[in-house]
Amino acid sequence: MLRGHVDVISNAEVSGWAMDDAAPDQHVEIAIYIDGKRSATALCDKPRPERRGPTALVIGPHGFHFAFPEPLKTDTGTRRVTIRYASSGALVGAGDAILPADAKQVPADLNARLPNVFFHLPGPTTARAVFDLLAMYDPRMGLYNLLNQIDFTEVAAQGIDYAKLLPNDKLPEATEAWTPQSVKDRLYDVLTSAALQTQIIAQVLKAYPEKQRCMFVHIPKCAGSDLSFNLAQRYPALDRQFANPVATPKPTFFDELGRLIRSLPFSDSIYVRGHVNLGYYESQGLIRPTDRVFTIMRDPIGIAISHINYILTRFRNDARLGRAALDTKGWLRVLGMPFEPEALEKMDAVELGRRILREDRIILKNPMCFWLGGGTADKVMDRLARHSVEVTNTECYESWLSSRWGIGRSERKNESVKFLSASSLPPEDIDYLHGISDQDQTLFGQISDRLRQGGAPSVRVA
Repeated sequence: MLRGHVDVISNAEVSGWAMDDAAPDQHVEIAIYIDGKRSATALCDKPRPERRGPTALVIGPHGFHFAFPEPLKTDTGTRRVTIRYASSGALVGAGDAILPADAKQVPADLNARLPNVFFHLPGPTTARAVFDLLAMYDPRMGLYNLLNQIDFTEVAAQGIDYAKLLPNDKLPEATEAWTPQSVKDRLYDVLTSAALQTQIIAQVLKAYPEKQRCMFVHIPKCAGSDLSFNLAQRYPALDRQFANPVATPKPTFFDELGRLIRSLPFSDSIYVRGHVNLGYYESQGLIRPTDRVFTIMRDPIGIAISHINYILTRFRNDARLGRAALDTKGWLRVLGMPFEPEALEKMDAVELGRRILREDRIILKNPMCFWLGGGTADKVMDRLARHSVEVTNTECYESWLSSRWGIGRSERKNESVKFLSASSLPPEDIDYLHGISDQDQTLFGQISDRLRQGGAPSVRVA
């Protein structure tokens, strides 16, 4: 029987003892995890100072002490340190703790465990089985504690690369010979890798091939937020934000992914939302004849002005909150501006908006063509026809919302303050907008003509 206790967990070190009652002459190995990542191992072979109380019930050199090469930094947030038996992954007594910012003392034991009912779940051997397992993810327990309840003894040595969740060149390097514990750690490394998160849309869609794919090509500032708000109420939704490790930290990623997987048995479709380029769906081979691919277009001048108004609105709102969101930080960085709430509150919106207009890292050239796969208007029209993409525009949007999806009215989500309008901009700015949207103008004109001629709220390019 394995037993042990962790005496000290701090920014600088961990120490304690562990032994196997069935083999008292042998030395147990423990594994040290930092924020869920296996970082080091230590052999419990050191003499242990005499102690009193229940934690002193150990005879012989079964102590361990490990000093971190550099003290764990907690100036930007808490750190989680977990001590487990290396052979089984079971938690060593008092071996799971959160180090608070600028920790000066040993924090309380969290004793994070899952109910015994999970102890006999079989190890997953397919991508789908892995995702089905994540339906049981509980953010209070974390990913590793879930995997610790899985029986990996029947998983083959090559099995952790089983699920083909990543191509071979993207898999984390395997550093240990096969054991149930090494397989468990291998799966943990794969699931928490940035490579998997960036490919999560394709991986989930491929794992559930029987589900129809509703793939929305969301061109920014074309009523897409409103459509996504409505459709996400009806279908399990895969959000493009899931695939961004910076925007979606791992606990949120697994929590939201678990919610999605739990809802799949109750729907015949998966809705993909967010700013996903049509070229991504193409390159991943995700568009099948039975799937739905659709997009919404808008007058190109209106797209640019709406985008600027959205950025200015975010600047004002974040200034009032006193903290900058991730997008806000990015835009300010491009503009070479610090986040100064008082200055943003007093900003000259028209002057700053005109400055944003000329920044090509923010206001893209021909954004509709870009999000629809890139190239000229003619190339985009060919791509729309190849994949039978359904297209509407913002003028027909509410009618399409009703006739296509049975949704009575738009909620007008994500609307911005109208700081700028076409009439408020000088002629040179309007000329500039026409110059950077020439292909979008052609594309929008062709689609609008077909909508008028067809008399329906959407068209499929043939």
